[in-house]
Amino acid sequence: MRGAWRAAAVVLAFAAWRLPAAAATVSPVHEASYHAAMDAGMRSFYARDFARARDAFAAAHGERPSDALADAFYVAASVRAGRRAAILAGDLEERAALAPADAAAQALAGFADLIPSRSGLDLASRARLAFQRSVALDPRSPAPHVGLGILAFDHRRAAEAKRELLEALRIDPLDVLAREYVAQLDLRYLREPVRAVAVLIDVTNALPGYADAYYHLGEAAFAAGRGVLAVEFLERCLALDPHAVGEGGRYGRALLAHALEDEGRVEDAQRVRREGGADE
Repeated sequence: MRGAWRAAAVVLAFAAWRLPAAAATVSPVHEASYHAAMDAGMRSFYARDFARARDAFAAAHGERPSDALADAFYVAASVRAGRRAAILAGDLEERAALAPADAAAQALAGFADLIPSRSGLDLASRARLAFQRSVALDPRSPAPHVGLGILAFDHRRAAEAKRELLEALRIDPLDVLAREYVAQLDLRYLREPVRAVAVLIDVTNALPGYADAYYHLGEAAFAAGRGVLAVEFLERCLALDPHAVGEGGRYGRALLAHALEDEGRVEDAQRVRREGGADE
């Protein structure tokens, strides 16, 4: 089925847009271990087993220390497992201070600082410093560039966000979180949903258990006027995140109902709303 989605998306993305070519070389053993850990972590995360998810994402970070998505999921799972965001951020900042030459530790501390920033306690300045320290220590690590891109995105500085995210993708063209945010920039600021689909489709091939990627693909396909494709992506998102843990699980049902209505499937749209009380 994913092959069919990719084929449809390639047709949709008729004007091919190339991300920066580049290249990070990762050991096949580490790569397999990373994907196994991320798959296990996502299954546990969406099943609300946050402690197990946290441990799996910690293992993924160990296999690929410069991976922004593993860092972000580790922080989110830790908070969902009961760790207060500010305490977690402080602990990871202390760990980074004890390892001042460890670029990955600095980046992880930065991602921990992003969580309080988004929930009311503003640690954005501290996050920026952590990411900048990480870049200075290891310019070939994509994670801190992704973090700086997210900070700029959150503050509606689209040009700065795009610059940092494309630098992350120059280092690692398959960086999942960078692709996710580049696609959101394409969709929300540039109004180019076809490009957003082209950026995102490889994310679902790399990490087929990542529900939010299917949600953003559904958004982009819907905006591009491809309702049938949008329905397929959104249904997959909700199947992966039935407990509405992530962004896609929380907002995908309402968008799915709209897409079904646009396709003339009014009864199906009503059923979707009844099943989840879709928040319009």
